[in-house]
Amino acid sequence: MGTFKLNFDGACPRPPALPAIGMILGDSDGVVMAGQVFIIGVPRSASVVEALAIAYDVRLAMSIELSRVVIESDCWNVVQQFNIRDARQLLAAHPHISARFNHREVNSAAPALANYT
Repeated sequence: MGTFKLNFDGACPRPPALPAIGMILGDSDGVVMAGQVFIIGVPRSASVVEALAIAYDVRLAMSIELSRVVIESDCWNVVQQFNIRDARQLLAAHPHISARFNHREVNSAAPALANYT
């Protein structure tokens, strides 16, 4: 098997709607294998929602035993923090998981899911 991509996005819609996270798992050919939306009850902060989204993605990547998983996001600062801070230990224990920045134009399915609610 090749590399799997786990794209995510967080959405902070206007009240009364609640913040949400959309996640899409695709294979190396871009075929969507799974998608999921989480409604989350956190403050309406884009940074907080995006940080929670990457945490959900890491948990999912660890729970499914795929050969290689790349987590992609259009939130540059969250990806940078994930790759720099405490995540180094996590990544060392799970070398098949990595994270990288991806422009919003490329990551359209996850934002669509996050904003669907």
